[in-house]
Order: sequence, then C-alpha cells, then structure tokens
Amino acid sequence: MNRARPLGLLILCAVALTLVAPGCRRTRDEVHVVDSSTTQWTWAADLTDVDDDDTYLWTSTLANVVRAEIKADNFSGLVHLRIYDGAGVEILDEEVVGVESHFRDNYFSSPGVAGDWTIRIQLENVTGKLRVIID
Repeated sequence: MNRARPLGLLILCAVALTLVAPGCRRTRDEVHVVDSSTTQWTWAADLTDVDDDDTYLWTSTLANVVRAEIKADNFSGLVHLRIYDGAGVEILDEEVVGVESHFRDNYFSSPGVAGDWTIRIQLENVTGKLRVIID
C-alpha cells in the first residue's frame, strides 16, 4: 500500500478529534420536544454541563397571553427562554438562574397571535433535569 492511506487516516482522526473535543465536557440525554400540539409545546432534557442555543418552530393556534412553565430538578446554570408569536413579535423573554435548585415557575407572555411561533432556548453551563411547557 502507499503512504497516502495512513496519512489520510491520521488527518481524518485529527479532524474528528477537533470536532469532538469542544463537546467533551457536555452531555445531553434525550433533548427533545416531548409533545407538540397546536395548543401545547413541551421540551424536556436531562443535561450535564451544557452550553447550547436551540431554536424551535411551532405552529400554534394560541392567541393572546400564553403561560410558559419551567420545571427543574437538581438544576444549576442559566436558561434563557424567548418566545416569538406568529407575527414574529417577541412576547416572552425570561432568564432563570439556579444553583442546585428544584423549582417550578410560571411566566406569562405579552399578548400574541396564532401562527408559526419561534421558541429559543439558550443554556449556559446547565446541569439537571429541565422541562419547559408552553400553553
């Protein structure tokens, strides 16, 4: 065989290591939208030392004020939740900071309109079980 194959394998390993290395301190189990109907959206995660910024699209028939519930167990870190209604207007902007805490808090939005909503969840150094319900 020629020498290009081992060199190519070495380069491939180096590239893979650089892609994986920044995420070594971060684990995320089962981050997903648990339930999504036109009147309720639920996201849940079991996180360990996670920094992330995710945006979700949700077609909602809700109009007017909505409730966002954030529930956490063994939570530490910062969660920043933003909701934009069907017109693209920001109707909720909340930050939650915790240190080894358990809580369930409700936040209420400004009036919004039905349509395609955007939900943005930013996580900074988050550990714990976290759930967000919007209805």
